[in-house]
Amino acid sequence: MAGLLSSLLLLSLFFSMGQLQLQYPVGDIRNCPFNQLRDPNMSLLTMDALPGLGFDNLRNLDTGRIFSIKYTDCQISGDGQYLLPDNIFLIPILNSEVDYSAEIFEHFDDWKSTTATSINVEAKYGSAFSKVSGKFSTDYQDTKTKMVNSKSRSVRVGLRHHLYSAHVNPDAELHPSFKSRVLEIAANIQNNNTRVAHYLTDLLIRDYGTHVVNSINLGASLYQTTFLLKSSSQTTESTQLNISASASASFFSSFSITTNFKFSKSHVDTEGFSSSTTHSHVSTHGGPPFKLGNFSYTDWEDGLLDHLVAIDRRGEPIYTAISTSNLPELPDILLLETIQYIYKSVNKYYKINTHYGCTDPDSANFNFQANLDDNSCSMIRQNHSFGGIFQTCVNYDDYDVCNELSLEHHNPLTEDFSCPTGYKPILLHTDAATTSYIENDCKRHCGFLHISCHYNCNKRTIIKHATYHAYWCVFPPKATVPSDSGYVFGGVYTSKEQNPLTGARSCPMFFYPLNFGKDISVCVSNDIEAESLGIPFGGFESCQTGNPLASSTNQFAAGIYPHSCPVKYNQFLAAVDQGCIINYCSVVEAFKKQLPHPPRLPPYKVKADLSINVSNTLAITGPYGSLWVKESDGTWTKYTKGQYTSGASYLESLSSNGQTVDPITGNVESKSTSRAVIAGLIIGTIISTLLTIAFIAFIVFGIRKWRSKRKQKSKKSSQRYMDLEDTFESTTEVEDSQPQQSKDDPLIRELTLRIQK
Repeated sequence: MAGLLSSLLLLSLFFSMGQLQLQYPVGDIRNCPFNQLRDPNMSLLTMDALPGLGFDNLRNLDTGRIFSIKYTDCQISGDGQYLLPDNIFLIPILNSEVDYSAEIFEHFDDWKSTTATSINVEAKYGSAFSKVSGKFSTDYQDTKTKMVNSKSRSVRVGLRHHLYSAHVNPDAELHPSFKSRVLEIAANIQNNNTRVAHYLTDLLIRDYGTHVVNSINLGASLYQTTFLLKSSSQTTESTQLNISASASASFFSSFSITTNFKFSKSHVDTEGFSSSTTHSHVSTHGGPPFKLGNFSYTDWEDGLLDHLVAIDRRGEPIYTAISTSNLPELPDILLLETIQYIYKSVNKYYKINTHYGCTDPDSANFNFQANLDDNSCSMIRQNHSFGGIFQTCVNYDDYDVCNELSLEHHNPLTEDFSCPTGYKPILLHTDAATTSYIENDCKRHCGFLHISCHYNCNKRTIIKHATYHAYWCVFPPKATVPSDSGYVFGGVYTSKEQNPLTGARSCPMFFYPLNFGKDISVCVSNDIEAESLGIPFGGFESCQTGNPLASSTNQFAAGIYPHSCPVKYNQFLAAVDQGCIINYCSVVEAFKKQLPHPPRLPPYKVKADLSINVSNTLAITGPYGSLWVKESDGTWTKYTKGQYTSGASYLESLSSNGQTVDPITGNVESKSTSRAVIAGLIIGTIISTLLTIAFIAFIVFGIRKWRSKRKQKSKKSSQRYMDLEDTFESTTEVEDSQPQQSKDDPLIRELTLRIQK
């Protein structure tokens, strides 16, 4: 019986160990079944295209994951074919939708995305900003370039196969990486490191985009886009019908598609369509890869289920993904502040990449980089004079930040911080400048009796401040400018942006740069030979000050400056100086290249210096007395009230445990101790122990000595003699049991003799 029980015990232990080895982390897809319930011989399919991703709505680009993907519940779609993550629900389109379309675009601004139409239209950052959604996507830029350079219209014919719609729960769990980034922003806001918070928020938008995709249409699409010369035909209803019919016929024949409808031969002009074609390309989204040769629509359609992609997206601004349910670490007020920071960064990203100007390719004032028309295509331009620039700077600490960063600049026309006669100084931009260095903050800690001492050192960031003021000199608009007054303007460049006039980070021949702000170089010249190389100057404007050259005479006198360019001038981005947009106005004719520019991505500030109390950024004081702390691996740990009373007490505990906070990474680190320091600590400990033992021995010896002296002082000797003849006895009494006197003593010998007698 005992043997049977032991065998069963070993068998159960074997199975339990096997189960432990087969188990995977909670939420791992390998914990879920692999076969369909309706047909066990068929494997469950998974979807690569799922909602919950970030999305850059200017570039139509998927970015980092915002909502987490876990398979804890092992959901199966209603049709039993797909395994779904938690918080994702799938709606099958039981009547599979096949949408055929033929679109003609006379202007590049009429173009629409084939994969992000809904989210582009639903952009919620104002009517102006929503119009630039998708304008930096690869498809749009390619279409615009071809239409402008070849002076053509585009025709797009395609089929969309819509099979499913997938949605994500808006209160789903945030992805750990995204959540950690948001918590780090909130920690800096709470600890008043606002510049760091703005910088981190810009990085968040760069990495996770402007929107969160909360639903997608799954399926596949097939398109053919053809570019036709505009000069080949006039735009009429009849012409459009002919173009549409010819393009459709070309599309159907390319993919061997049989339809139930046919175009009249009078509407199909195959020869004319082919002769006016400047470019044509086929694109597929989803399904098996398109192959030249023997490839039909049927071949493509048969492989759809294994190759589903998003053929349309819907979404909301990225800050709507954050709520009290998925960020319980943050108090309500701090949560709202964090959302506001993110909103401002998204809004700034849109604003910096919104370029006003003439968008009519047939206009002499056409601006290829403009993505929002400002009705400047048919206006008369006035020439303006440029009186130079200068910049002042003020230090706020006992440290010359202005000189170290070279922030003070004279106006070469006056060799001072001033403008030439007749010109008015305009404050364009003011901002703080900082420089920093790291020093060790060491405190001495000593042991018993200050015999063994050592130093605990923490790195501390020391920041020095200054403020600079950038001015430019303007001559009143519509006033007569003196001859030989002012500079010839030669464009602007920075360390990141090229001068459009030269196509490089440099000035044209006969021009030289004047420094402006922190990183702006304005090309100027007062050389006669430079006049033919210069370009019209229309002033500056920034987030802080408008452009006086765009104001009327009365507005100029009242100091009212619009944030725009003068008539028939185009706006160009000079730089983004610490988050402030600085534009200049010039004429597009000088910039001949019709090539698209990529968007200017955040961050728009240099990496911010951390404050002196940088270590506080690791802790967030949450609701109900909780404390959230960033660990060295980037995760956040919750401490309840009672474990630590505040972030400060937590940091004090780090110091007492031999840990510190790295001022660059913001991570908790153990202090590195050199061998010499370790040896010193060991030797000091040994010496301290020996001295302690010697001290105790000295005290014990002193006590014994003191007792001995006390006994000697209180000793009393009493001797009593009796009549030896009567008693023959002699008794010597000595107090405290002192030793007897020696037998050689004369008195002792005499007494001994008497007793013997």
